[in-house]
Amino acid sequence: MFQPLVDELRHQGGNLRQPSILADGLMERDPTACKRAGVSSFKDYIDRAVDAGIVTVGTMEYPDRPAAPWISLNLAWRIPQNSDTTTTSSEDGSRPPSSLSANTHLLAVAPVAPETTCQAGTSANDADMAPGANVHPVPPHPTAIFQALVDELRFQGGNLRQRSIVADGLLKRDPIAYKRAGVSGFKGYIDMAVEAGIVTVGTMEYPDRLPDPWISLSIAWRLPQESVTAIQSSAAVSRSPSSLEATSAAPQARSLFQGLIDELRQLSTRPLRSQVAAGLLKRDPSAYTRAGVVSFGHYIGKPQKRGGQSDNHHSSHFCLEAFYSGTIQTLPAS
Repeated sequence: MFQPLVDELRHQGGNLRQPSILADGLMERDPTACKRAGVSSFKDYIDRAVDAGIVTVGTMEYPDRPAAPWISLNLAWRIPQNSDTTTTSSEDGSRPPSSLSANTHLLAVAPVAPETTCQAGTSANDADMAPGANVHPVPPHPTAIFQALVDELRFQGGNLRQRSIVADGLLKRDPIAYKRAGVSGFKGYIDMAVEAGIVTVGTMEYPDRLPDPWISLSIAWRLPQESVTAIQSSAAVSRSPSSLEATSAAPQARSLFQGLIDELRQLSTRPLRSQVAAGLLKRDPSAYTRAGVVSFGHYIGKPQKRGGQSDNHHSSHFCLEAFYSGTIQTLPAS
């Protein structure tokens, strides 16, 4: 269902494409793309492509105008630069029909992405992509069955991890991971994760011994390096339960924002956001997972509500705003 999207992004160049231009090209290439994917809008179609590991989305920040959303084809799907079949060099600029018989068996579910209907047309929110602007990728949300795997690989560092060590850590983190995925073992589970674009696998070759199989978290799913370092450098960190069990266990023993409050108490007045984010993940590596978000920006984005009333004592937004403004020097007790 994503072959037309892959073909169109390759045709346009693959990197940092404006959603409205991409939507126009996709509809010209395959007017039934959204319908075949079982969705009614371009936004939902891109949400599924993000979740399947086909594309990454984000925003381009400018100092003097509104941010511009973008969509990029993930590296694994791009055509090599020296390929003989470059799709962008068509003489008449027309778009050939996509090969719908191509092997695109990918898992799809979940949210994220720019608001754009599945009809051709330009968007007022789109801006020219200019050099020097700040690019902010939005990490995709893993489906529930792979959240534990993503958390464990982030915990271990993400790149070239030994299969046996990942398997051990995964089952410590989520003992029913295989059952939730409907498989009987680690191999079947990883095969599904590879197909969904969450991990890549391979072997490390040696001249004097058998090769070692490895697993790496796909680039689009990795945390910023500062956050990874914070997780790995925590000496006393333990693996918290992942997946939806963590969020469905109510009432939770700790507030979702207790780690943030504790971290802010340890920092000097008006700390940098990056300091707070790194300290939070060092203190509580599963904070984002338990809050159902994928980034620090989302984590502090809005106050939490309890019974319809704003819970200022446990609201990360309240704590940060008050802390930065100097309104309070001592954070509220939990």
